[in-house]
Amino acid sequence: MFLANTIFPLSLWNSNKPATDLYDRYNGILPYLKKASRKNRRGLYFERMITGGPASEENQLEFALSHYAARSGSRRSMLQIGIFQPQLDHSNAAYLGFPCLQQVSFAPTDNGVSVCAFYAVQYMIERAYGNYLGLCRLGRFVAHRLQRPLASVTCIAGIAELDSGKGSVRQLLQQMGLGATP
Repeated sequence: MFLANTIFPLSLWNSNKPATDLYDRYNGILPYLKKASRKNRRGLYFERMITGGPASEENQLEFALSHYAARSGSRRSMLQIGIFQPQLDHSNAAYLGFPCLQQVSFAPTDNGVSVCAFYAVQYMIERAYGNYLGLCRLGRFVAHRLQRPLASVTCIAGIAELDSGKGSVRQLLQQMGLGATP
């Protein structure tokens, strides 16, 4: 599923190898991903996660994971990854299309790692499942790095947009065997 891969490129990750292999492989194909679709011209979610960190350690995901794991008693708030970048995303354009995902946070608990993602707008038909799947995959990666199980994934949407007509939703529900009508 393409949308899931924009959040976490599962096919590039080998859990038996260092995370730097994943980042290197991703950066190697990133120019091709950006050229593959006009929708990628403003960036991709995983790209934003592995950039935008402190000047000394640009990869904010790796910065958060490695510094959190380096000592006991680290603050959980360190495990927040920003997607929205004001210098790139504040624009007077009527519609940008990216990024809808604003931030992702990870909270290690006694039960495992909990993931919470905030979307300003979530398109419920076209994108919600792929986004959720990508977040689950990202959560598995983070949980693996923190040597804990994945406990939960929560998506919060400021606006849940029904991006399809009621007839299409009704048909989709019937195909799923739910038969309910919106």
